[in-house]
Amino acid sequence: MTTPLPSPAPAGPDAPGRLSDSAAATSPTANRPPAPEADEASSGSLTEHLAELRTRLLICLSTFLAAFLIAWWQSERLIRWALAPLQTAMPEARLAALTVTEAFLTTIKLAGVAGLAACSPVIVWQIWRFVAPGLLPQERFWTKVVLLPAMGFFLVGVLFCYHLVLPVALRILLQSGEFLALTLSYAAFVEFELMFLLVMGMLFELPLLILFLDTTGLFPAERLRAHRRHLVVGAFVVGGVLSPPDVVSQFLVALPLLALAEAGLWLATLARTARS
Repeated sequence: MTTPLPSPAPAGPDAPGRLSDSAAATSPTANRPPAPEADEASSGSLTEHLAELRTRLLICLSTFLAAFLIAWWQSERLIRWALAPLQTAMPEARLAALTVTEAFLTTIKLAGVAGLAACSPVIVWQIWRFVAPGLLPQERFWTKVVLLPAMGFFLVGVLFCYHLVLPVALRILLQSGEFLALTLSYAAFVEFELMFLLVMGMLFELPLLILFLDTTGLFPAERLRAHRRHLVVGAFVVGGVLSPPDVVSQFLVALPLLALAEAGLWLATLARTARS
């Protein structure tokens, strides 16, 4: 007598060793959500960036507050410095506070501007440390090349205006004859002086602007050389707008602009030579 062999188990979803669809659906690993490592990394990176931004903002604010307090402590010297161009141009001119709070608020404004100017290197450094990791190597290189010269050109423009342009402009603007006694508003004069210094400092950024336009290809230096006559006319127009209506003040603004434009063309040529 022979014993019948067992028939093979049918292959199918219900076969032993293979989970059925219902079993696979109810498996604890089937519907497991994806691992949260990526989300945790992105949220951690954002949190770190926000913490770094808060730290750098606190450094900037604390530095500005310290510089402001020192400027406020030395407010008498600061006022003498602000009024020196007026005394050079017109020693007999007088300043007056037209409201109760004008002298106090204007001195605070002076101290704030002086404090901001004093702590600007720290602020620029903190901004650079925050944005530098996200820059490409080429962008980081050009930022380093342009940043310090930009601050230097602005400072030279402010000093040039303070020591040369502003006294001459005030001497011409305040000519009133012997029959008028000049009494100027303290706040109005300080605002005029600060705006004049700011505009002149920004105009001295012209060489770096020409270098940037040539490097990016937006306005090549060759095109600017081809329109040099228009550049001369534009410099004298800007000098006429920003200076008192007289020939001397117009030349005091226009001639430095022309020299700065030529310096920008020279820088653009040097940059092209260095790249080639």
